[in-house]
Amino acid sequence: MNHHFCHYYISTTHLPRNNTIEYCNLAFAVGCRAFHIEIYSEGGEPSLNKPDFISTNEAPLPDLLSLMRDKAFEVSKYPVILILELHCRESVQQKLAAMLKTYLGFGLTKDFNDVPTPAECKERFLLVCDSSFAQENESTTVHKALQDLCTFEMILFKNSLQAVQKGFETNRKMAGRQILRVKDAQLGLNMEKG
Repeated sequence: MNHHFCHYYISTTHLPRNNTIEYCNLAFAVGCRAFHIEIYSEGGEPSLNKPDFISTNEAPLPDLLSLMRDKAFEVSKYPVILILELHCRESVQQKLAAMLKTYLGFGLTKDFNDVPTPAECKERFLLVCDSSFAQENESTTVHKALQDLCTFEMILFKNSLQAVQKGFETNRKMAGRQILRVKDAQLGLNMEKG
């Protein structure tokens, strides 16, 4: 684990809005090391609750962060990557930064000389903040207080989503042709065997 992160497969999950705590516990138990978390604003505070979304079992963000602090390194000492998808204004992002320092402070250190490796980041939380999905009345930039906590920078490429979608469609068509060729070959073999 002494190579850059891009040399490894990292088990990742997107935390659901319902049963977040139970799901997070399960994700840690099965070895997930990266969590995609959507952050919204609720009454001017950072929240997991999406506005106008009825959730019966949503955990408060402090409860989730407490659980992560307590459980993250029980199964593995390797780092946990938090990909925060921001759907909130900069004032709420500033409060989020303070909340992250309060709950995860011991593990947010960024004292790396170069690009870190998983071995160098044991028992650390690595942050990536993404505001590219911001809607109306939400900030499209990441507040400096959060930027200062981030280990990695989210780099967006122009039209990257369209490029990925086009590549997926092309690969799907090619895979379909390959499946048809295999089926035709199997049919031919079966006919020869008679």
